[in-house]
Amino acid sequence: MAPVAQHVAAAEWSISTPQDIEALRRHDRAAAAQWRAAQRVELRKAFAGGWKVAGVMSDGSYAVARA
Repeated sequence: MAPVAQHVAAAEWSISTPQDIEALRRHDRAAAAQWRAAQRVELRKAFAGGWKVAGVMSDGSYAVARA
């Protein structure tokens, strides 16, 4: 079963995502890799600080909340 995204209206912290990551991967693999690396850094900071991904915002960014 695939995970289901929970949409949230607001977050204490959000981690951006490209508008169309699949298109970015097809057309600019280097830029897509930079996005993935930047997201990984931010997600690791969040998890290390006791935060969790609470859902997805309307712009596609990850909503992060205190665990």
